[in-house]
Amino acid sequence: MIGENIRGSSKIYAVTKRLLENQGDRPNANIYICEDEKNVKYILKHFYSKTPVSFIGYSKHNHYGRRRDGSHRVFNEIQKKNTQYPFLLKHIERIKHKNKWLIILEYIEGSTLSEFVKINHFKDFKKVNSAIEQFGLELKNWHSSEFAHGDPHLDNVMISNKNDDNYIIKLIDYGQLHHPDFHYCKKVNCYKDKNKRINEDLKNTNNKLGNGFLKGLIDLENALNIPNQLSSIFKKAYY
Repeated sequence: MIGENIRGSSKIYAVTKRLLENQGDRPNANIYICEDEKNVKYILKHFYSKTPVSFIGYSKHNHYGRRRDGSHRVFNEIQKKNTQYPFLLKHIERIKHKNKWLIILEYIEGSTLSEFVKINHFKDFKKVNSAIEQFGLELKNWHSSEFAHGDPHLDNVMISNKNDDNYIIKLIDYGQLHHPDFHYCKKVNCYKDKNKRINEDLKNTNNKLGNGFLKGLIDLENALNIPNQLSSIFKKAYY
């Protein structure tokens, strides 16, 4: 893919770099950086399957799909929500290239939240405090808007420095994004049936995924030997 030019609906995207190379083969998609003719960067997801599908199956506590964000119907649903909810990663377009599907996504210049904390916790904990607080408020905004991220861990949280005290926080990887309006959530009834509910709101103790982000912060605290310094800030902001 690197070096290829991908023709979109109104732009040509030049593929410049593969991301996450050090994490080995991904199960369903490769991820690249690409640029348009004006050198604006985007994320490109290249799906292995010829036809990413929107519904594969579900378990008691979660329904899941094989890269649902690549299916036509789900892509359109997420793209439609982009205009209403700026906290969602923008979905630009979906392209068929050499008999495989690609999706073009908004590019965020920054790092994962876990990387940010590891780099800054000794140098400038005030920065870390501010970032964790803003993450708690952003997740609260997600949940109050009835969105849920089905894979809640800190490497699915991107942080970009806007200025010294203000950050852009976005959740990424929408293979298991949920909202009551989405057709697969209606099909599985995940918001109305407590046994299937996906919403990882920390107050929902019935859900096995409920403490995913909080657990990630606690694990990070333990690894860095800074007990309660992250989770307490997050809880105060979220609650």
